[in-house]
Amino acid sequence: MTLLESIYIGSRFAVQEAVARGEDPSMDNNSPVRIICEMGDHVVLKELLKSDCVDPSVNDNYPIRVAASMEREVVVKVLLKDKRINYSDVMDCSYGKSSRIKEFIQRCKTELRDEVIDSVF
Repeated sequence: MTLLESIYIGSRFAVQEAVARGEDPSMDNNSPVRIICEMGDHVVLKELLKSDCVDPSVNDNYPIRVAASMEREVVVKVLLKDKRINYSDVMDCSYGKSSRIKEFIQRCKTELRDEVIDSVF
């Protein structure tokens, strides 16, 4: 099974196997990450993000923008936790429905901060 087939069926294990076989998770301008963010599968997304060659900020932060536009909260939070996502760049972008998307991303960021604070106490 190819990497893209593994992504479309949502199999984290098949994704792991495809990457271990040498398939490039950053192929076609990071299409695996873009596709999985559209699909909303945070488990497979986490698997893809383990690869250093993947760029989750590809195409003017398309992965987080599409996930936010579809209100895929867990996917947005996974992306916000990734060091390759620059929160300032995400919030500075101008794109369609930007205020709704930015509000959603901001809410996810606030919830992440609150989760960290709650875990300390």
